[in-house]
Amino acid sequence: STRFIPVVSRVQISLPLLATDEICRWLFAISGPRAGSPFRGNLEGLIFMAKIRQFFKEYKRIWFALYLVPYLIWFVWLEIREAPANMHIIECSLDDSIPFCEYFIIPYLLWFAFIVATWLYLCFYDPKGFYPFMIYLYSGMTLFLIISTVFPNGLNLRVQYDASKNVFTWLTSLVQSTDTPTNVFPSIHVYNSIASCVALWKTEKVKHRPVAKVLILLLTVLICLSTVFLKQHSLIDVVGGCVFALILYWVSYVYIPKMMSEHRSYKPAVENNQ
Repeated sequence: STRFIPVVSRVQISLPLLATDEICRWLFAISGPRAGSPFRGNLEGLIFMAKIRQFFKEYKRIWFALYLVPYLIWFVWLEIREAPANMHIIECSLDDSIPFCEYFIIPYLLWFAFIVATWLYLCFYDPKGFYPFMIYLYSGMTLFLIISTVFPNGLNLRVQYDASKNVFTWLTSLVQSTDTPTNVFPSIHVYNSIASCVALWKTEKVKHRPVAKVLILLLTVLICLSTVFLKQHSLIDVVGGCVFALILYWVSYVYIPKMMSEHRSYKPAVENNQ
């Protein structure tokens, strides 16, 4: 046990992120404890904790996920609050000409996987593209919350249908039973889909692969269409999501990088003059 202590301290400090079984067996061998010894459990725990610490040290970007905590709290409050007297109904004449189609529930639900997959891919495999994506995604989501708070809005477009008709109508009824027809402008389904599409198109893995770009664009378009064919949004919400996506794209991918570049070039110039 006296030989075990220095080994433990070395494990805590310098164990690689991917500790293999061979490394673990080597640590057990040089530390001396026999199979069944209480030291074995302690060493395994230290190895696990060292791997966790190394993981968060290498992928500090993952802490951006904490944004979801205040976002969800704010969004849930908007959903459960009593409908304000000044509720604005979002609708246009073209909404009535769009038929209800339950099959669009598939791309509508794929939105969740699309956003999460994009976030995880950029976080772990494209850190350069991750940060502008965070600015793009989170600025739009925050703006949506602000608009929904100061400009209460909703819609009266949902239609009556037989939820037991097929699995698609059942899924649609399940979604609409938990998602109130309020806080609809701009459409976050539309905005986040465009943001994810743009971010993926800019990655090295996708930008030179036309087929991948077409598939991502197709999924984005289907998600946008699903919001109106399921009567979850008005065309006004969709247009609003597109307009906000265009404006905040310029902010996230043009204006902010330009300002940062000018700041970096300005700082050395000032230091040289001094």
